[in-house]
Amino acid sequence: MPNNNIHDPSVENADRSFNLIPLEQAPGLVLGMVARFAEGLPEPMVIGANDQPVAALIPIDDLLRLREYDRRALDSEDAFYSELDHRLHHSDIEQAVIDLADFARSLGPIGEQRADRRPHNEQD
Repeated sequence: MPNNNIHDPSVENADRSFNLIPLEQAPGLVLGMVARFAEGLPEPMVIGANDQPVAALIPIDDLLRLREYDRRALDSEDAFYSELDHRLHHSDIEQAVIDLADFARSLGPIGEQRADRRPHNEQD
């Protein structure tokens, strides 16, 4: 299974549409943010150190939505690897060789994404 925990600073800083709260100011603002969330104002509180975001205070609905998104993504990826394992273990040794990208696409949406992400020099 690939390592999905690769640190990429460009991804962290791709969306800077938030106000970064310095760590030392955050404790005094937390109660006010919780009150805003209770009123239905969903803007997160992004806390930073050394001008870099390190944490966020978000409404519970956002947390639940993110957890559900992650669960679905993991279920989809697990299904992809399960199907791949099944096909590899039940494949006929005499079977003709097929294009890896075509094979990946036949595994469904995750396979299609993986096939489309392969560099062009690997697809030949």
